[in-house]
Amino acid sequence: GKETKKPLFLISIPKKVVPLATRRNRLRRLIREAVRGNPLFSDQTKLYLVRIQRMPDKPGLEMMKRALVEKALEEK
Repeated sequence: GKETKKPLFLISIPKKVVPLATRRNRLRRLIREAVRGNPLFSDQTKLYLVRIQRMPDKPGLEMMKRALVEKALEEK
């Protein structure tokens, strides 16, 4: 089959910040979904590191998309 190269993402969610594994997994899923298809994160030569430093109040897909885009634009 044809291999498609994807950008490399590292997602760090410390247990001290988000103690419950189910919440850490949900955050990881939300981050992956927020990044999928976003042209800001399509550079295959970059390594993207996403670190959660505090537990979001009500994590949702739109909130995650907004936060990731804001952070990505800060970095540029």
